Amino acid sequence: MGENKEAIRNYKQCIQTLSNIESYHAAHICIYPFYCGALADEKLYGDLKDATERCQQIRHIYKEKLGVSEECLSKSPNYVYFCLVRAIVLREEHRVSEALKIL
Repeated sequence: MGENKEAIRNYKQCIQTLSNIESYHAAHICIYPFYCGALADEKLYGDLKDATERCQQIRHIYKEKLGVSEECLSKSPNYVYFCLVRAIVLREEHRVSEALKIL
């Protein structure tokens, strides 16, 4: 369990660093599944909700500013994992029907 807490601190630092870069680096969107996994393991659902919402914002940026298609983003293993952790957030908020739609 201690490793998750250290990992969460490191992921936060990585996300902060990547957020300060002018260009959008692929690592930025790729780090979120690992970060979300650690948050889910620690049952930090509020932080997990914030992380999934931020990941959605980044996906939007990739589509709008970089012209990456939804089809391309949706085929990513990271997106599949994102859907799973987002479903966990919705389940914790007792929004099971919405969680099922994602899955």
